[in-house]
Amino acid sequence: MKDQVAEAIKAAEAEPRPEPDEMFTHVFAEMTPEIEAQAEAFAELYAEYGDEGFLRE
Repeated sequence: MKDQVAEAIKAAEAEPRPEPDEMFTHVFAEMTPEIEAQAEAFAELYAEYGDEGFLRE
């Protein structure tokens, strides 16, 4: 079982990272006004801080 989990982790980590805004665009069938506001706030913060502000290894 440990080998299967290790292989699954290795395969997942080999995939390219999704764009950060995809947590909004590919999750909800319809975005509520609250989620749209969150997506806009995230976009502003991401524009200011970039990957270094949000992505860690």
